[in-house]
Amino acid sequence: MTASTRARFAILGVGLWTDRFATAADYIAGSPVEEPKRPGAGLVPSRQRRRCSVLTRAIATAFGEALEASGLAADELPVVCGSAWGECDTLPVLLESVFDDDIPTSPMRFAASVHNTASGTLSIATGARCFATSIAAGEATTSASLLEAVSLLAAGHAYVAVVVGDSRIPDVLGGEVEGHGTLAVGIILARSDAPLAVDMPLFEAQIANTSSPYPAAAAHVDNPCRHALSLVDLGLGDGATADLGPLHPRAPDQRVTVARTGGPSS
Repeated sequence: MTASTRARFAILGVGLWTDRFATAADYIAGSPVEEPKRPGAGLVPSRQRRRCSVLTRAIATAFGEALEASGLAADELPVVCGSAWGECDTLPVLLESVFDDDIPTSPMRFAASVHNTASGTLSIATGARCFATSIAAGEATTSASLLEAVSLLAAGHAYVAVVVGDSRIPDVLGGEVEGHGTLAVGIILARSDAPLAVDMPLFEAQIANTSSPYPAAAAHVDNPCRHALSLVDLGLGDGATADLGPLHPRAPDQRVTVARTGGPSS
């Protein structure tokens, strides 16, 4: 990403859901919930919501908060969904049904086990017919998702939503309870010349050589999408630079960062 190809953008909205914080504002204020609850996922109809995993509900919750803050309509908003592990909670149940005759195979559960479950759920819930995609890139999931969104802005889209998230890997797949709580972060980006970006601070994605990752909270230290927490600090807090993680899982010292450019789009 050279200086001539860097794309500037504004952040119109930020959303978050974790096991400890129900909203991005709660995270910035350091106000955790007293009793963890399932993600609300209010924009998903109740009948559809009942079939959603915790991860899909968390992604929908973060997306809904960011969307409301942006003031945009969801039906014409391109969406990039990133998740390193995807619907890993559903996989063990499906495998059990294959090898255990007493457990019926569920076509509905299978339909909700694919990696683009979250992006499909958002499209159906909002009636969107525009571009939507899903990305998995391990530790580089957040950076890859952001770069995909920036590319869409450069290709002509005025606004793009990015939502990333992962839940804890089930014990049967080798997961650990410590260090991998459920996490989802959503942001709405606006191209610098878009109407809603006028007079707003601008940001720029860059590739930097550094070995200092963003320090995630202990509850998410092993979550592949933990780097997205720095975007929340950048969009709502006083952060000046967000470290989104490695450009590639095999190149940990070459990282994607987002920095304030220091002025509004006007």
